[in-house]
Amino acid sequence: MRRAVLAGVETIEHGDGGTPEVFRLMKERGVALCPTLSIAGVNAERKRAVFKAALEAGVTIANGSDVGVFAHGDNARELEAMVSFGMPVVDALRSATSVNARVLHMESRLVRSGRGCSQI
Repeated sequence: MRRAVLAGVETIEHGDGGTPEVFRLMKERGVALCPTLSIAGVNAERKRAVFKAALEAGVTIANGSDVGVFAHGDNARELEAMVSFGMPVVDALRSATSVNARVLHMESRLVRSGRGCSQI
């Protein structure tokens, strides 16, 4: 992960080998983490600890799902896992909307409404 961040990647998927040092580096370099928590299974406690370290370091958290290991349409499981692992609900919702749009360089494609969609 450290080498990938230093090489200039924009995202790290899973992040299972993350350490507080690597997460600080990711924060400094603006590298997002797509943690894929909902498939943690027997690895749940390690995933929880890694995710907590990423949150504490202030790493941008993107939302993914690895759909295919469970039924399509159950993608919300990832948001539920993020909240279960310590992310505030509003931040989990942002990770699947405005954060993902920014990480994927698609923020200009968001539809803005009078209700402040840009702050989702």
